[in-house]
Amino acid sequence: MQFGQGMRPDPASGHCVDDVARLAIVAAGLCAEQPQALRAAAPHTWLDMSLEFLQQAYDPESQAVRNMRTVDGRWLDEPHSGDHVGRLVWGLGEVASSPAVPEKFRERAVEQLMDVLPAVRGLTSLRSMAYAVLGLVRVPEPTSELERCVERLDAAWQDTATAEWPWFEEELTYDNARLAQALLAGGARDGDAAMAERGLIALDWYLEQVGLDPAGDPARGRLRLVGNLWRHKGVARPEDEGDEQPLDAAAVVEAGAQAWRVTRQERYASLARRSFAWFLGDNRLGLPLYDAGSGGCRDGLRSVDTNANQGAESTLAYYQARLGLIRAGLAD
Repeated sequence: MQFGQGMRPDPASGHCVDDVARLAIVAAGLCAEQPQALRAAAPHTWLDMSLEFLQQAYDPESQAVRNMRTVDGRWLDEPHSGDHVGRLVWGLGEVASSPAVPEKFRERAVEQLMDVLPAVRGLTSLRSMAYAVLGLVRVPEPTSELERCVERLDAAWQDTATAEWPWFEEELTYDNARLAQALLAGGARDGDAAMAERGLIALDWYLEQVGLDPAGDPARGRLRLVGNLWRHKGVARPEDEGDEQPLDAAAVVEAGAQAWRVTRQERYASLARRSFAWFLGDNRLGLPLYDAGSGGCRDGLRSVDTNANQGAESTLAYYQARLGLIRAGLAD
């Protein structure tokens, strides 16, 4: 369910494709990392539920995807383009490519992924395309949709980046590190060293923007994310940027892990681990976002405390980051 009241899920908030796609990614990771007893229980159930939900969300007639659904199964929106489309593709790509996922689920995911590719052609936002890239690079056979999305990301960086602001846009908003991660992953997949290097340049700059030291000592600095009030080029950073989101922390962790896999530079391994510590209390307030009692993750780091609510996005962000470290060999 999208939102929680404290640690209790809020049924009135319903479900959305964004969160179900995240659940599919986490379930695929748990298939590889959990003992046999668990592999045969919860992750398999989650995979089955997720694939069914994502299949129902896609409308082949309009070649678009619904996003919001009530707990009794009523869709609240018409099929449309947006971030949820990219996340759907990402989730399907992860399930389809994970060797630990049972074959029946992998085959379903591949079939569904091929069916929804027309929806990828309608994506226009950079984040939607970045999410799609992160799913499509996991699939062995290259697609024209992957090539298009990677080229659009690369073109955005080359059109906008300057020496002082080597970024894809003239503002930093949400899930920022996914843009650099996707460009790096796409360049590495295509064997385009120059494109991958542009992804690393963007990532290193962004890591500096969030308080880390990618060019020096990775142990220095502390992750301080761009808050939900965002940051704009040419505007002095305000004292209060709003709440820091677990979504953004997970993106930094996984982008660092991606850079480690591509470059094998130890600094990226250290930065990924240090960024994950944000969830556990290594942040500007010294407060943990992960709640070991419930297994959930609080919704944000506010000015003086944490948001006690534990929604799906935040909780799944924690597990996705954790499993991302494990998959990269950076955590036990």
